[in-house]
Amino acid sequence: MNHFELFNLPVALDIDLASLKTAFLKLQQQYHPDKAEDKDQALIKSSEINQAFKILSAVDSRAAYLLSLKKQDYH
Repeated sequence: MNHFELFNLPVALDIDLASLKTAFLKLQQQYHPDKAEDKDQALIKSSEINQAFKILSAVDSRAAYLLSLKKQDYH
């Protein structure tokens, strides 16, 4: 699953940042380590969510991520 799929967003440079933030908050609430039974697994998932949000929040890192996805498609 790529970062766009994680947040249920289209794979595109121009995304709705409000939708990204809403999805991020929902996922963080769902996988917050303090609320999970398996805290180790929740910590890993929460970290992945944070990293994906950081990448998709900024247009330059989002563009670089899109390029990396395109490279994967060709291999």
